[in-house]
Amino acid sequence: MYYPIMFKPIYKHRIWGGESLKELFGRELPFKKVGESWDISCRPDEMGIVKNGELRGTAFEQLTAADPEGYLGKALCAEKEFPLLIKLIDANDDLSVQVHPPGVKSEVWYIIKAQDGARLNAGLVPGTTKEDFAAAMGSREIEKYLNFIPVKPGDVMDIPAGTVHAIGAGLVIAEIQQNSDTTYRVYDYGRVDDSGKPRQLHIDEALASINFSASCGLQQGQETVVPGGKTVLYCMTKHYALYEYFVETYIRENSDPDKFFVFTCVDGSCEIRADGHNVVVAAGDSVFIPAALGEYEIFGTCRLLKSFVP
Repeated sequence: MYYPIMFKPIYKHRIWGGESLKELFGRELPFKKVGESWDISCRPDEMGIVKNGELRGTAFEQLTAADPEGYLGKALCAEKEFPLLIKLIDANDDLSVQVHPPGVKSEVWYIIKAQDGARLNAGLVPGTTKEDFAAAMGSREIEKYLNFIPVKPGDVMDIPAGTVHAIGAGLVIAEIQQNSDTTYRVYDYGRVDDSGKPRQLHIDEALASINFSASCGLQQGQETVVPGGKTVLYCMTKHYALYEYFVETYIRENSDPDKFFVFTCVDGSCEIRADGHNVVVAAGDSVFIPAALGEYEIFGTCRLLKSFVP
């Protein structure tokens, strides 16, 4: 049975989190400092559960185990684990400066909301050496080596693994990433956790992972006009691709037998119709499109992110 699938969000408490997901999307949050909502997640300890249609209550891993080709696609059905993790991030305060080890966790950010003056850290100031950076780690001196970029809603930033990065305060972001939670914390502004203890830094691991020549900038999209709207391609890597759909009336397309798609609504609302199944998608919602779904139509006025593994 194939239809557009939505999963129950998995909320994560973070000391830098807030209540923006409630304010923006009307979410019922389980606690005040919600930093992340894992909306498409297939991990042993963070398993998505279907919340719509006939498959309601089914674990994501049950779907992929029972019919890997139909749900994941011919090109992905032999993968040992689901390749992507789709999150919403509420940065009520600055996130720690961090890095992910090469090959393990690359990610791309789409800015949904940005307060005046909001910024990202992406990469290091050109000319920063490993020796200079190592000497500054753990102190405020490190900030002079961080490459800060001001951002606004609609901006996109690709962060390859090995790139030093941090999300700044006042941002709500959709994050598409490799399915990994391995993070090495480089610097945390001297903060303490809820128990009053400094959060752990991973100095040696981070230094071994950082690409000191990495350069980052905002992604420049490639626009294509389609019947009913337009699409913009922002990035296409071996790990993920990211498009933005601007739906004005309706867009009709087909699933791909080789791979699944994920749509994340960042503004407006729509209805995805496929073989008698009509799924209402509001801002903040993510929808999984099985590889074997076939033709579907997106009706409404909205902006959607479309992510997949190329």
